[in-house]
Amino acid sequence: MEIMITNIMNEDINDLSQLLLEFRLELADLKQRRLNYNLSDAKEELSELFSPDYEVYKAMESDIIMGYAILRKFDQTVWLEQIFVKKMPAEMAMLAHF
Repeated sequence: MEIMITNIMNEDINDLSQLLLEFRLELADLKQRRLNYNLSDAKEELSELFSPDYEVYKAMESDIIMGYAILRKFDQTVWLEQIFVKKMPAEMAMLAHF
């Protein structure tokens, strides 16, 4: 299984919005907080990242987006603002282990 890291494209918006929603819900669950956040909110947040200050990359495996990374550029600094990799189904996790 080969993982490809590339820039996001317009056709990735729906899949990435779903991943961003999963990230926000996982984070809220981790912090034991309730969160009123939906797919529409995720699409809006993602649209704000299409600016010169950000670069968004996707991680793909077998033509499926498995995760993303958001980098922010400010002055002479670039930092990783957010990274998320979705949970693998149990069958895939076992295969990846070998």
